[in-house]
Amino acid sequence: MHSGSGSQRPAWARRISTLAGVGGAALLAFTFWGPSENASAQNDALTGLVVSQIEYALSDDFTETGACPAGLSIGSVEAYERGHPDESVRLPNETEREYRGRISAAARVLPDGRSICLNPEAAGPDPNFQTVVGRDIRAYGIDLDGRASRNDAPPGRGTCAHNDFRSRSGVAGVDNQFYRVMGCVHSYQPDGAFNAFGDEMRAGGFGILIGLRGVDDLVNDRDIEVTFYSNADRLQVDGEHNGLPFVTYAAENEPRYIAATRGRIVDGVLTSDPVDFTFRQSVHNYGVRLERELQDARVELTLDANGAAEGILAGYTPIDHLWANQFSYAAATGGDPPEQLPALIPMLRDNIPQSHGYTCNGVYAALVANADGDPDPETGRCRSISIQYRISAVPAFILPPGGGE
Repeated sequence: MHSGSGSQRPAWARRISTLAGVGGAALLAFTFWGPSENASAQNDALTGLVVSQIEYALSDDFTETGACPAGLSIGSVEAYERGHPDESVRLPNETEREYRGRISAAARVLPDGRSICLNPEAAGPDPNFQTVVGRDIRAYGIDLDGRASRNDAPPGRGTCAHNDFRSRSGVAGVDNQFYRVMGCVHSYQPDGAFNAFGDEMRAGGFGILIGLRGVDDLVNDRDIEVTFYSNADRLQVDGEHNGLPFVTYAAENEPRYIAATRGRIVDGVLTSDPVDFTFRQSVHNYGVRLERELQDARVELTLDANGAAEGILAGYTPIDHLWANQFSYAAATGGDPPEQLPALIPMLRDNIPQSHGYTCNGVYAALVANADGDPDPETGRCRSISIQYRISAVPAFILPPGGGE
């Protein structure tokens, strides 16, 4: 049942838009966000949002928050030099370049020659790796488990004990353990390179669509259908790389990239019920394709009078999936051209830890230690970690697979 009246919608929301044909068939006109003037139109397209910007939901710089009293983590080469002082001395007649090459190569492997990033558990924790400390640090994000969790208190159902953060407005209960793990890495600071992966979205590498059905009122509507899709089309942007509104996009056809749930709008804030969702991602302009899996994914988005939205996409990501897609790149596919993929993956895996300021074994041990979702029924240890993204979105028309059937 839907609450609110259509008369409360702003004028833009009541206008009729006619979409160009797709595959030679013209799409019928319908009212954006409101009930369709012609019900058959929704067999071709539904109204919703295209995510136009995405970044990790983190916090302010560590120098402002006090989140990292011991300072930032260090890269793999520096960590190796600290741990192996006898070997970290330039050999006779060895140039600086030769020394750096030798130490860099040694920093990537275990004593038996295996890659540390492919076998991080074998290397053990890195004493140089720093994580965010404290319960009162303010971070972006939302409450995922329905409580203000503490390490010294019983955890919520389906979670492990952990310390929550406070929201930017000071409300307790933000579940964002990924920030706790990566918040003391220099490339995960607000202006850090790793938090700019949304540039790949604006460049057309990947996209996310949020389909909405049954929206009667943009301010208060007690029951709507919310569907997440991976975008099959490039994000359309203006000259300043801002997403263009009211563009038609086709959704990915694979079921794994589609997730339907229910939601509601309360005082202009759209929230959705938890649902498992996976979206695609590209990386580093090399044509490398990865995935980002979210268990119990949900959004909390504030809608404005123009139909745009800003807020949070959040959920839990399995540690193994996170590792294979964001750190070891073992799950990577594609490549441009594809035959370069076998050479690209070791380059990304081996060079990124040093350039971005962390060690693979340090990150892996911290992810395992701070995991807060999906407890193993036998061991009780959690196998996934809460992770949150800040997103912006603009109104869009969505062509679901099979016409939405």
